[in-house]
Amino acid sequence: MSFDIKKQIALKIGLTELDEAGITIIRDGRRFRINEKDIEYFWILMYSHVTGHDDYGLFTIKFNESTFREFKNPKEMIKGMFSLDDNGIDNFYSEIEVLNFEDTIVNQFNKLDFVYSKDLIGNAVPSIVQFVIESKNISAQIQCQYIENKEWLNWNNEIVKFSKSISERSKNLKLQELTETF
Repeated sequence: MSFDIKKQIALKIGLTELDEAGITIIRDGRRFRINEKDIEYFWILMYSHVTGHDDYGLFTIKFNESTFREFKNPKEMIKGMFSLDDNGIDNFYSEIEVLNFEDTIVNQFNKLDFVYSKDLIGNAVPSIVQFVIESKNISAQIQCQYIENKEWLNWNNEIVKFSKSISERSKNLKLQELTETF
């Protein structure tokens, strides 16, 4: 991948950078500091299908309440979905959640077994999943194919539910089409 997906997401949601958890500085066009936000964690999940098309990604960014000068930044969670082409993000949708901070994908991720697994499902067309997670105490990038054990299947089911739910709310036909194959 020759493009910086974190930078593209950041620019789409009004941040200057999306490199790590913690304080992120927001700058204007002259590069002056205009705000700061405190990122508790973020994750980005990208699907790359072996057929080479219909690649897409999902993300969540959780912000802690913070203050910078006159700005009172609320506790919030930004969730989104995007399609990918050769240059990076093609279609993009995001939404802000200020009441419900449940993150079922992270909850299921915390239950995964990274050592013991069965082989891939024999007749399935494998998709490669890249999962980037950044928090104040971890920075990890994991690449995997779907693995056939209960915890991984539960995680995959949460990803599918998230994908379908957010694509429906987006009202974007391309994003909805991407989730129809699941």
